[in-house]
Amino acid sequence: MPTTMPATMAAPGEAAMLDLWEAGSGASLTRRGLHLLAAALPDTHGLANLSIGARDAELLALHDRLFGPAIACRTDCAACGAPIELAFATDDIRADAALRDTVDVVVGDTRIRARLLDSRDLLAIEAESDPTTAERRLLERCIVTAEHAGTPVAPAEVPAAAMDAVGAALAAADPQAEILLDIACADCAATALAPFDIVGHVWARLDHWARAMLGAVDSLARSYGWSEAAILALGPVRRQAYLDRIAGAA
Repeated sequence: MPTTMPATMAAPGEAAMLDLWEAGSGASLTRRGLHLLAAALPDTHGLANLSIGARDAELLALHDRLFGPAIACRTDCAACGAPIELAFATDDIRADAALRDTVDVVVGDTRIRARLLDSRDLLAIEAESDPTTAERRLLERCIVTAEHAGTPVAPAEVPAAAMDAVGAALAAADPQAEILLDIACADCAATALAPFDIVGHVWARLDHWARAMLGAVDSLARSYGWSEAAILALGPVRRQAYLDRIAGAA
């Protein structure tokens, strides 16, 4: 189950954690990120407007508070398909915060000002099945102003080369938004960069905890007839003691 939060912070209760899990169980990854962000910053408004890097920095902090700093995950080697186990700490993937909200890009006669990506942009392209089209739409949404040879142009009219430069500039300006892990395959020695998604990882940890907690609730309810609320109100040590008694009687 989640570790204890620092005394200066109010930890979500176990009932609230289950509510969070239930609310996001059928949601997209981006919406799950917003649910998690609301748990991390319960008194903050406009969370969807945070840059992706700012969002992910808060979710790293939430991971620390709920599960501790250690991260264990796995990926598959792109060359041979062998599983690769990874272990690192949240501090290992913390990047510098974005220093500005917009970037300026000049490619030839094209001048562009673009804002950092946020959750609103990711939500807007969720239904787009083609990755190339989705990326283009994503970047078009971020363009604040665009000019070609001094004449304003619509985002859809920005040349592909200039749009590529916008994407690179946004990534450089908000480094926490895309974390790439250096991986090496022990089977074939291939090396690669693998993206790490903190939203998906925190959600997977929450899902694992919630299902284990529901299993405990089910066992105690069957044995003692207690309600879910009564079981969740028990402290973890007392709850486990009852589970141990059930296991010993089996």
